[in-house]
Amino acid sequence: MAWRDKFKVHPAANQFPMMSKRALYELGKDIKAHRLKNPIVVWRDKDGQEWLIDGRNRLEAMERAGIELDPSRIEYVSCGDPVSWIETLNMRRHHLTKHQYARLTVKMLKARRAFAREKAQETWST
Repeated sequence: MAWRDKFKVHPAANQFPMMSKRALYELGKDIKAHRLKNPIVVWRDKDGQEWLIDGRNRLEAMERAGIELDPSRIEYVSCGDPVSWIETLNMRRHHLTKHQYARLTVKMLKARRAFAREKAQETWST
């Protein structure tokens, strides 16, 4: 089963570019040789829905290299604001051009606003 069949990717996480095929190959080789160092991070929302917020490239590299994900390497979080988490983990980690960084900053701002609107609607409806 492909990792995308197991994990629903959070829309904010999907805004970041995937690594190149060559970089994914190299990452897969490294994970095979040295194991997965950073966990895959899954956020649980208030309804219990699970969203992958960190680890798409690692999962893709592992799938391409034929490496099974050890379930103990999945970190489940229920932080209040997944967009901030995604932004913190990804804005500095990726080698982004200035244009990509600016574009993603705007997308993260929009995602943060959408999340805030959703939280406000929950407050009004309860």
